[in-house]
Amino acid sequence: MERPCRGLSSLKAQPQTVQILTSNFKRELTLRFPFGILRPLLAADIHPGYVAGLNDPEVNRFLVNVRKVRQTATSVIEFVEQNLLAPDAILFGIWFQGDTLHCGTVRLHNLGLQKDRAQIGICVFDRRRWGKGMGTSALRTVSEWACGALGVSAIEAGVYAENMASQKIFVAAGYEWRKDVADTYELDGRPTTVRFYRFPGSGRPSSGVPPQSG
Repeated sequence: MERPCRGLSSLKAQPQTVQILTSNFKRELTLRFPFGILRPLLAADIHPGYVAGLNDPEVNRFLVNVRKVRQTATSVIEFVEQNLLAPDAILFGIWFQGDTLHCGTVRLHNLGLQKDRAQIGICVFDRRRWGKGMGTSALRTVSEWACGALGVSAIEAGVYAENMASQKIFVAAGYEWRKDVADTYELDGRPTTVRFYRFPGSGRPSSGVPPQSG
């Protein structure tokens, strides 16, 4: 779920140290996780499989803004470059061990929108990597890094109630359900419910359990 971005000014007064996300900082950053590596995407990383994946109806069903227009190499490169320069966002590519092309992304964004908090989203566009636990591991790795390295105290994610796969990934990654917001968002032209999850950032196990979907 996207919201207007704001800079890191509100974070600077916080007692925890917050690393300013400059493009140089991002270019030098690499996170290792059990399935491979994560690092901020560069324009040179864009490949046809990424663009095709974003246009795949099975991949973009819940990526409402992505599927509004057909994605091209130009539009994807523009998005990647915007995130590289943004002071309040970082777009990680997910590289499966041994692969030369990335298979998904984790986007940490809106840093400073609400004090020392952030928002996050994940997309694994290569369907060959679905159902193996890779997305969960990548999400947990970025979340723990943000809380430890950036001093973020809570990370929020909004998930459509119909998107059961993403809900399972977030819970498995240590996120806890916080609330449901009904009839404010739309999916396929109809009002729907969005479930908000939060990464505690305190080492506590996930305790929030969303109501069952009907």
